[in-house]
Amino acid sequence: MSLRRRTSAFTLIELLVVIAIISILIGLLLPAVQKVRDAAARAKCENNLKQLGLAALNFESANRKFPPAVNYLGKPVTVAGGVKTNPPPYAGVQENMFEFLMPFIELDNLYHSLDFTQNQYANALGPNSPAATVVPAFLCPADLGAQQITYVSGGNTYYFGANSYGGNPGVYGFYISSMDQTGIFFINSSVKIADITDGMSNTFMFGERNRVDPIYQQCYGTTFDVRSGWAWTNTLAGFDYIFGAAEPINWLMPPAALPNDPGFIYEDLRMSTYGSFHSGGANFCFCDGSVKFLANTTPLLILQQLSTRNGGEVIDTTQY
Repeated sequence: MSLRRRTSAFTLIELLVVIAIISILIGLLLPAVQKVRDAAARAKCENNLKQLGLAALNFESANRKFPPAVNYLGKPVTVAGGVKTNPPPYAGVQENMFEFLMPFIELDNLYHSLDFTQNQYANALGPNSPAATVVPAFLCPADLGAQQITYVSGGNTYYFGANSYGGNPGVYGFYISSMDQTGIFFINSSVKIADITDGMSNTFMFGERNRVDPIYQQCYGTTFDVRSGWAWTNTLAGFDYIFGAAEPINWLMPPAALPNDPGFIYEDLRMSTYGSFHSGGANFCFCDGSVKFLANTTPLLILQQLSTRNGGEVIDTTQY
């Protein structure tokens, strides 16, 4: 007579205990995985800004000045204090700082595919056009905004690759009449290293911007991430690639801006604000090429002092 071997099996209670243990382990593991991802994204972002900073320094070395935020060929416009913008430092080209820097960050092919004799629309005709190219070096890997954005004008849809980073124009980069030109990049700027008398390690060159803002969308019916695009070359679109320190890091439009932000007061402030999707602050590249992480709690006054190239301020480095 053969004996049947009795097979063992989990009881329902044992199965539930195993599932509970696995759930607890997953719960403990996920924060650690997220921290690793955040750290990796922050490190990649720092490297992107480092490359932009080195490119700008190499450009300055080759041309004896940093590139303008935009080489604007139109009539002079009035900025803060009633000052008129300078003539374009480069004749015959409609080009912005990102484009000027492309040959210095191994983007020669993209650079030579762009037509600088016309405005940005000529380069943005379709999702595969040169201006629509998504450039990883211009995007923080933690950025939650769209990587390619569209703009409709005259019945045509134009496509632009987005950017997380922007140049330092001073405290205010937008609106045009508020642009104070105390930073490094602004309309038809030609700032030299010698002009940065506050010190290279005490002056911003580039910073990040948080491209998601629910209140902005409620006010204007469009997402805030469309206010990016590295290929813009007309003066009114300076907010796409020059930011500012009008408000603290990661400041968002308040509910008071609803329903329609009378006078565009909050929009102007939002355009001139740094931020990021990193936890607790944002990365900045200084004029000496160093990249530092500044916390959201950095005092606004310190942030603004770091935005001017020749303000003569004595900056307390322990506050950032």
